[in-house]
Amino acid sequence: MNAKIGDMGFGPSWAGFAHENSATKEGYALLQNANGQTTLINKKSGGGHIGIRVDNRDKIKINDDGDVDTVGTVTASNFRDVTAGDMGFPNWVGFAHADNANQQAYALLQSRDGQTTLLNKKPGPGKIAFRVGNVDKVTIGETGDLQATGTITASNYRDVTAGTMGFSGWVGFAHANNANQQAYALLQNQDGRTTLLNKKPGGGHIGFRVGNVDKMVVSDAGNVGIGVTGPTHPLQLASGAHVTAGGVFTNASSRVLKQNIRELASDAAAAALRVMNPVRFRYKSDPETSHVGFIAEDMPDMATNARRDAISPMDVVAILTRVVKDQAARLEAQGQRLADLEAAMAR
Repeated sequence: MNAKIGDMGFGPSWAGFAHENSATKEGYALLQNANGQTTLINKKSGGGHIGIRVDNRDKIKINDDGDVDTVGTVTASNFRDVTAGDMGFPNWVGFAHADNANQQAYALLQSRDGQTTLLNKKPGPGKIAFRVGNVDKVTIGETGDLQATGTITASNYRDVTAGTMGFSGWVGFAHANNANQQAYALLQNQDGRTTLLNKKPGGGHIGFRVGNVDKMVVSDAGNVGIGVTGPTHPLQLASGAHVTAGGVFTNASSRVLKQNIRELASDAAAAALRVMNPVRFRYKSDPETSHVGFIAEDMPDMATNARRDAISPMDVVAILTRVVKDQAARLEAQGQRLADLEAAMAR
């Protein structure tokens, strides 16, 4: 036969088995020492592999570089069973406790191309944790909530930091350069009842955007602009209307904002005034406070909007002004006639 049993060149303390052409220190197949505590399986370098077979088919292979290839999973029993291999996903390999080596409960999974690595846990209580010194530093809970003992900084186009911002019991969001008590962007307290937007002093603004265009801004002075990026009044609209520092709402009324300007006819103003009916009322949203005013649906067309649900005070003032001026003119004319009559009677 072509088999050799005995010395493979290591002396009487070792005995081995090999094909007779490979019965050397480099080429033997099996070797065991005299006390039986060490058994070695070997192959000659230069291609091929060491194979462990079932029904003459390789189930585990080891190549010259020491790479291990298995068709199933690899499980080692120590304090707990460890399984590495197929978790039920073709072209992926994973790692898990032997009891959890499945598609729902595996711990680690990587795709064949190495471009995707996944951490996972079985549904239910518990967490995925990243530890230092066996102490949790970052955890991911069942709902995907991320908690960190420090700050979270991601580098992309710009650095993003999420963390305490220097306030105990609060968490916030900021550009990494501004993660402090003066310059943070967003802050929320522990009970979730207070959320704050913020900016660093010194120009710029807090902006509320649609389509990346500012629709409302807040300046360093606390002025609010709607459609205005540099408001100079406590409240300022794109139309030019604003609220003064004294609390007076001021309509935009410049000639440059208007067209089709013409005098309000006296008869039209008088007709509108005759229709206007002052009433007393209470708003349904504030039933404790009494008001006087008008009902939009009952107003003349010139003094209400197209939906007939709102009234502009300036429209009412304009109608009253036209009527009062006309009455003043008539009174003045009447006074002049009385003066002329008295003068004639005195002669």
